[in-house]
Amino acid sequence: LSPLIVNPSSSLLFRFVLRAKQPKSLLVSVVDSASGAGIQGANVVLSGTGGFSQTLITGHGFWTDTDWSAGAFSSQVGMDATSTPGVLTMLANASSTYSTSTVAMLVSNTIDVGSSSSTYFALGWNPVSQPPQTGAGSVKFQIAANNDNATWNFAGPDGTSATYYTASSTLSGFNNNRYVRYEVFMSTQDSLVTPRLDDATLEFYAVCVPPAHVLFQNLSSGAYTVDVTAAGYTEATTSVPVSSDAQSLQMQLMHQ
Repeated sequence: LSPLIVNPSSSLLFRFVLRAKQPKSLLVSVVDSASGAGIQGANVVLSGTGGFSQTLITGHGFWTDTDWSAGAFSSQVGMDATSTPGVLTMLANASSTYSTSTVAMLVSNTIDVGSSSSTYFALGWNPVSQPPQTGAGSVKFQIAANNDNATWNFAGPDGTSATYYTASSTLSGFNNNRYVRYEVFMSTQDSLVTPRLDDATLEFYAVCVPPAHVLFQNLSSGAYTVDVTAAGYTEATTSVPVSSDAQSLQMQLMHQ
């Protein structure tokens, strides 16, 4: 957020990154105390009363899907995204039971991170634990990424279609692609019990992610503590009152 100096007969490339307004918000920037340069990969923990705690990482963006109703997906077979908006389950048959012999699937809409200069860190979802009656691996994922928004080759942890992500996992093999989709699979061993998915989150870095900032949104008014750690730097902690809809805070870290 430093001022820009535009000298005569010169030009600068400036990129605005916009987020939907979610009062109350706190923007935290993390910089080197000596050089003033932004620090990427810093863990920023915001904690407050009532046990509130949220951790964000500078240079890490998060895309979260929480509602697949109203056709908010690319394709699906055997999934129920509409009975309870915000919850994805297997589709029950006429007798209100679930198939134990087929696997339901849903492919997400395309996630556009804005550039092929991208890094994909992790895929996570909730709930992680499913009813034991559904069996092991009753919710699992594959990922596909490309730069043409057309070639979708879904793969699991070993880079092939033969494996699946069965727990929130780090990602590899998808970097330097602009477009990404996930495919979720559901199955059950009990015709009376279905797995469920409440949300799925992709963690990534690309040009649309500020490298040295994090934004905490939809906060309650009150006193908070900000704690920042980064490799090679001394931990920094401060208190901040949140009272207005948009606030900012700079945290300066010293080299160890």
